[in-house]
Amino acid sequence: MKPSSLLVLLCVASCGGKIADGADGGSEAAATTPTSTPTTTPSSNPTPPPSSSADASPAPPPCGPHMGSGTAGPSGACDRTESYTCGSTTYEVDCSCAASNGEPVCVCMKDGTPTTKVIPTAFTCPGCSGSIPLVQCGFPQ
Repeated sequence: MKPSSLLVLLCVASCGGKIADGADGGSEAAATTPTSTPTTTPSSNPTPPPSSSADASPAPPPCGPHMGSGTAGPSGACDRTESYTCGSTTYEVDCSCAASNGEPVCVCMKDGTPTTKVIPTAFTCPGCSGSIPLVQCGFPQ
């Protein structure tokens, strides 16, 4: 064996390689490296969990004072309105009684657009007495 072949053999063998014996004294010898599956080790600097403050919703804007008005008509018919703003949004609830024996109906509006119509639980006819149903409308207070 030639000294240069011996040197190649030692280098490949020391690196974990494998030498295939060829019939012509090593001229067709092929060096291969064994295949291994890489392993992962835990990082010494793991990624911290997200901050709980990132999950918190921003506080709702403060709501301004509630303004109200009302009218009364013949036979117990009446109308009562309450409006207020939270941030830049205006909320308004307009409740009315068609007559003294009628059932009250309230229209809930957000920025002037009707959102729902409810039959209030604490607002009665005649006289439009009781509280305006802000909670029933789903509005912030």
